[in-house]
Amino acid sequence: MRDVTAAEMREIDRRATAEFGIPSLLLMENAARSTADVVAGICADARRDCTEARAAARGRLGPVHVLCGPGNNGGDGFGAARHLHNRALPVAVHIFESLDRFSGKDDSARQLEMAQRLGLRIYHWPAEQLPVAAGLWRQGRICVDALFGTGLRPPLRPPYDEVVRALQAIRAPVVALDLPSGLDATTGEAPGPAIEALATIALGLAKTGYARDAGPLHTGEVVIVDIGLPRPLVVG
Repeated sequence: MRDVTAAEMREIDRRATAEFGIPSLLLMENAARSTADVVAGICADARRDCTEARAAARGRLGPVHVLCGPGNNGGDGFGAARHLHNRALPVAVHIFESLDRFSGKDDSARQLEMAQRLGLRIYHWPAEQLPVAAGLWRQGRICVDALFGTGLRPPLRPPYDEVVRALQAIRAPVVALDLPSGLDATTGEAPGPAIEALATIALGLAKTGYARDAGPLHTGEVVIVDIGLPRPLVVG
């Protein structure tokens, strides 16, 4: 196994589909299920991954709050929320742009549609309502940062810079999905507001930014999960 840059991860994803015939939606579904495995383990206080996150969540009985952005990382989050719901864990999804931004035929839109059909609680927050949203997050068991992944070039722009500031202000326990939002996946730089996660769930491979610059201050404990990438692409 090896650490990869954002560009290398995009190329691995592309080759998984183009050369090995693995649908991108299947990779997203695997990422969602693996994320749910880790988050459910934290909530159950199981003797497994994410020691610090597990300790922070202990005794907190509210829902798991999944904060989703408009790209593939958000799609992973919609899918993870669905799997958590299927395991009878209370879960709520939060988005910060018009639903029109999530419409279409891409993988993220399909994951959102599945979550909607299952009847998940999905909150849409305009910027002026972020203090209300933060009040809910404060009462939750844990928050999952599924805002942005390796495709982001920071700094975060509105409204997501304010979303991160609101989340950081209440000091809720956060698990980042693949990358703490606001962190550069390759360089580890955080030129603006960025999530300070207790744990980061690395999808397939660790990213070079985890260990560089500000990376260690934001990623917390790193847990690498399998999403079904072909072995020839991940073994360096």
